[in-house]
Amino acid sequence: MPRKAKNKESSRVKKIKAVFSKEKVLAEKSSEATNLHNKNRYGEYVEDKVQYTLVETLYLIERGKLSLRDVRNKVIKKEDFLKKCNKLEKNFFVRYSVFKDLRNRGYVVKTALKFGADFRVYDKGVKPGEGHVFLMFDSGVEASGKQFWLQPNRYYDLDRCHAEVNDILTIDKVLLINDGKDLKLGKPYVKDAKVEIKVLEHRRGPKIIVYKMRPNQI
Repeated sequence: MPRKAKNKESSRVKKIKAVFSKEKVLAEKSSEATNLHNKNRYGEYVEDKVQYTLVETLYLIERGKLSLRDVRNKVIKKEDFLKKCNKLEKNFFVRYSVFKDLRNRGYVVKTALKFGADFRVYDKGVKPGEGHVFLMFDSGVEASGKQFWLQPNRYYDLDRCHAEVNDILTIDKVLLINDGKDLKLGKPYVKDAKVEIKVLEHRRGPKIIVYKMRPNQI
């Protein structure tokens, strides 16, 4: 019996120990973090640390590769971390769905904010800096100049829709579709995909008080 317990304990996979602080996720340059970076390009080296994006962190937590704690050494669960990410980044869940699908297919995915897009995608086996980007895109549905992640039987606020109450609007700028089984990505839009929404009411937003400072006239 003791021998079996020892074998079971030795077979456990060591996780990367990371800390979430000030909207950043940092980990020591352990052998686990270094191997994962060299093999699949997760994280970026920042001095003597490895820094992970929020989507990378959530993905590695789901795969059992990373354990996350706060500065007080308290464990952060996946559900709690997802809530924090949704507050920190607009359309985070949409972006994460895209990231997760591409990573599951074996592509190397890195951020592309300085290029005006969400992600840089490298072909399988190609490492950033050693090959060319084959896809760069933004990640939901475009309406009123914004992106939305739409789900059935939900209510959404759209700005300045030129329609009457009970009218049906058709949105044909669909960036991605996730039915729970497969994820379809558009380039930039999914071909022949449409979403119909019903206008329930028109309402005004909260009033804004504006103060104007004018110089005293003598």
